[in-house]
Amino acid sequence: MAHALTMPTGGIVDIKWMPQTAVAKTESPFSFASQVHKHPGQRRQVKVRLAPMEASTAREWIAFFLKLNGPEGVFFLSDTVGQNPTASRGTPVVSAASQTGKSITYSGGAASSTIVSAGEWLSIGGRLHQATDTSTSDGSGDGTFKVWPEVQTAPPNGAPIEVDSPKGTFRLIELPSYTWSVNRLMQGVSFTAVEVVAQEVLDFVGVEAALALSTTRNLYGSFSGPRFKTTEKIYDQSGNERDAFPDPALGAVTLESDNSWSFPTTGTKAVIKLGDFIGSTLPDNQTCLAVMDANSVTNQYTWGRGSTGGDWFGASSNGSTSANVSSSISVGDLRVNGTVVGSTRGDLYTALGGNKVVFSAESVEFSAMDGTFKWGVNSGVYGFKGLLYEIIVLPDLSSTLRDALIDNMKTAHGIS
Repeated sequence: MAHALTMPTGGIVDIKWMPQTAVAKTESPFSFASQVHKHPGQRRQVKVRLAPMEASTAREWIAFFLKLNGPEGVFFLSDTVGQNPTASRGTPVVSAASQTGKSITYSGGAASSTIVSAGEWLSIGGRLHQATDTSTSDGSGDGTFKVWPEVQTAPPNGAPIEVDSPKGTFRLIELPSYTWSVNRLMQGVSFTAVEVVAQEVLDFVGVEAALALSTTRNLYGSFSGPRFKTTEKIYDQSGNERDAFPDPALGAVTLESDNSWSFPTTGTKAVIKLGDFIGSTLPDNQTCLAVMDANSVTNQYTWGRGSTGGDWFGASSNGSTSANVSSSISVGDLRVNGTVVGSTRGDLYTALGGNKVVFSAESVEFSAMDGTFKWGVNSGVYGFKGLLYEIIVLPDLSSTLRDALIDNMKTAHGIS
């Protein structure tokens, strides 16, 4: 399941769009002189009306509403009535970092083409926008979108901009009621929802994460917490219910003042189970990222299958020339803070440097892993013996977006 649900496809009669903006106006009762005060808040509220529907279709909607549990869950919504016309638009992406406000530059559009006309939809990071002006690209496919609502959270460079099937993230105001008629039709159902305004880093990557764990921050804007429960578990923000928890048969972790989980350096090692994460259930070409601190301790394993680390990758050992990836699986580049690491355990030990880092592995061959995917092992002298802050597993990204994600993780965790 994604972090946001997808609505059932049938039964919508109409969608009433109600833009809301935080603009205040004051007026003198004597001179009628006025002042307008513009605040950042801009969002949409929607009212969706459903047609009478037979039981088979109605049950899909009922299950959808119950999964959301009122305003707890979130869902994707697009304008099913006023969709953009079909056109050759290319695949535009954000072309520079730190962009906010009424306009955003892009690259990757179809060359010398109208990418969106005024009033058409686009979405960035799970937020719906409408073009306030027509955007025509230049001969290289570059251009500028002018949008409402304004872009409030700067998307990373390379973030996808959806123009073919734009959608936004919404939250129910309350669970709708429904009535069954004598001929088994569900009658008169409508519901009201508001747009989720907050955006975080994983909203912008354009793919759904298989796992999103953090003890220190929200990775999706719609996540409402809590992030963790002492040393019992770290909650999965991806919506896939792969909460992380220590294997009770092995060593215990402790909670540090910075909310990291600290793993024992001697005795029985701690291993973190990642819910029901069976590696072979994922497609290949996944990227695994972790914010961690190895504490300059030698003989460490990070990712592996099973408590003894079968099909492992990310082994480090001071001075060792042994491989840092198991020969039983295929893994692409290992990186520390975005820089590619050599193939030996000594290379990785040196790169980790005894500091807090972002450690990543690309193009992981999950299809070769027929057991439960875990963090850390308990195998002789080997195990993870440092601090763990954050884990993300998601499909491989473009190099631009990958670097932007790593930079975001470094900034969020104070890594230089």
